[in-house]
Amino acid sequence: MILLSGCGEKVPTGFPKLVPCTVTVSDGGKPVADCFVVLHNETAAGFSTAAVTDENGRAELKTSGGNFTKTGVPLGKAV
Repeated sequence: MILLSGCGEKVPTGFPKLVPCTVTVSDGGKPVADCFVVLHNETAAGFSTAAVTDENGRAELKTSGGNFTKTGVPLGKAV
């Protein structure tokens, strides 16, 4: 019998539930590259959500807390 433990990603206690979120930034209809996008969520204090846009103005947002980062944004109200 083989027992495997610790496989996969362990989400830290208290890390918020996340949903996928991709944004597109444009100016006058043209994509904006290298734009730093930050979301502030009042229900996920202590966590940061951010990304940088690519050459097409698109960014897939990721949330960080401590030394852990995961793709997605917390559910809740953005401020």
